[in-house]
Amino acid sequence: MRLNIRLRPLLRLALLAAVVLSLIWYVARKRAEWQEITRPLTQLQNATPVLAPVAPPAQAATPQPAEEGFVLARLERDRARAAQEESLHGMAVDQGLPDDSRRSAATQLTALVRRRAMEAELEQVLREKGFGDTLVTLDENAARVLVRSEAALTAHQLAQIADAARQVAGLRPWQLAVLTRP
Repeated sequence: MRLNIRLRPLLRLALLAAVVLSLIWYVARKRAEWQEITRPLTQLQNATPVLAPVAPPAQAATPQPAEEGFVLARLERDRARAAQEESLHGMAVDQGLPDDSRRSAATQLTALVRRRAMEAELEQVLREKGFGDTLVTLDENAARVLVRSEAALTAHQLAQIADAARQVAGLRPWQLAVLTRP
């Protein structure tokens, strides 16, 4: 019995040391990965796989001129946003709903309007950087950027897109999907 009482604190100390050492090992192992993710955009020699443009589908369902495709995509995006705004506005002003539901709808409506403004601002910034026709669709924590380009985008162009997305919408490079269309 006496031996048992002396071993308990030692066992607790050994267990605590094992937990601390395993945490140190985990942090040391993940540190390199964390540094790679958070490095500045100016060091992009290995970042192109994260921001690599996604190629368009091999066969398009109906061949369309490039301008028409961008216009239709922009119209579809705006139509979907308008339907969401209308629905949320209806919920926000409906006196039959509980106050918390109306507040939630108003908050979502505000976020949707803010995203729409950021989409337009990011498209404008990308046009000013020389990308020509672009289409940006922002979600809660991600963005899809469609760029008209005959050739694949260079690492420098991808860095410009990522930098603009960070400045306008606070997005990180891994939150972007960059697509190119001729």
